[in-house]
Parts: sequence; structure tokens; C-alpha cells
Amino acid sequence: MNRLWMKGFALAAGYGVFCCHAEASTNLINFPIADILAHREVAYSIGVSGFAQNVNKGFAWSHGVTLGCCDKGEVGITQDLLGHTVYDGKIRFVDDPKQGFAASFGIANYDADAHTNDAYLSLRKDFTKFRFHATAYRSDKVVGVFGVDFPCCCWAGAIEHVTGSDSQTWIGFTSPNFYPGLSATVASRLPWNGNSEQQYQLILNYGLRF
Repeated sequence: MNRLWMKGFALAAGYGVFCCHAEASTNLINFPIADILAHREVAYSIGVSGFAQNVNKGFAWSHGVTLGCCDKGEVGITQDLLGHTVYDGKIRFVDDPKQGFAASFGIANYDADAHTNDAYLSLRKDFTKFRFHATAYRSDKVVGVFGVDFPCCCWAGAIEHVTGSDSQTWIGFTSPNFYPGLSATVASRLPWNGNSEQQYQLILNYGLRF
């Protein structure tokens, strides 16, 4: 199964596995998954997000870079265009291609000034037509995140659902490469309750291996 990578960030390819980098870890759309970048693989993303016009007419920009290390983990850094910086790290401690199973543990959104971070445990199981992802994510509270990624014509598709009082579902698609290593991701948040408003993302992704 070929991959493509990058926070709401993704670089998609071939069979169309949808993986995103935001907060500079390999994510499905916005939350980390068990996948990591290969050794010496680098992914860079720049993205913009905004709400429906009747909610907020402003936009938020951010960019990030992630580096795969020894086929065991990855490290990354993300910065918004106001200069706020956070760091991420992930270790994949189970990888069984024969069984189509992987598991990773990571730290996300480490703020060196505030000395705060999130933590998570992610699992992935491969099936014939899709891959299933499950993540327990701890920030100020613990939430469960469940999702799938799948091929969609020549694009890669993904659906991500976040549980809890602010439950929400994201749907995203990543284009085939329109230049070697370069692709685009579009995603939309579909709220399940009145506390979450419709939100959109557009991300450009570039990946290479040195």
C-alpha cells in the first residue's frame, strides 16, 4: 500500500493512503495515527483554515516540517505565522506488515515556553479496501478518535471522528501528486452539535527523501 503524507496535512499517492501532518506528526486529518515517515523522509506542509463566513471571516495559517528517524519514529515542528511554535515526537513500537497492524506512542504540541504538551496512543489495522485507525488522545481531557482512510479514484480519502462533549467529524481528500512530491489536501469539519461550527482546511504538502 503506497503512502502519501501530511496538521490537517497530507501527501497522498498510489493506492491512496491518507496521512496528514499537523502539529508536525503524521496524522489522519487532525489527530495522530500509528504511521510514521520512513527514515530520512521529510514532509513539509503549509495550510490555511477558516470557519463558515457567518461564524468568522478570518483565517489561520500554519506550516510544519517532519523528519522520519530510523524507521522507528519521527520528530517535527509546527509554527503559525504569528511565531507560536510547538514540537512533536512519535515512536512506533509495533509494526507487523503481515498482520497489517501498527501501534505508536507520541507527544504532541509541546510548548517550550508554557511547558505543556499532549500525549496519545495510536493503533492501526489494515483491511483490503481501507485502513482503520484508533487513537486515545490526552490534552486537558482524554478523547477517543476513530477514522478510516481509503482510495477514492486517483485521490485518497479519509474520515475522522472525535468523541466527547465536542464531538465532531472531519472529511478530507488528498490529490494525486501534480508535481513530484507535491500534493494538496482539502478537509471540512462537520459538527455534531451546536457548539462546533463548520470549518475548512486547505493544505499544500511536499515530501522528499534524502
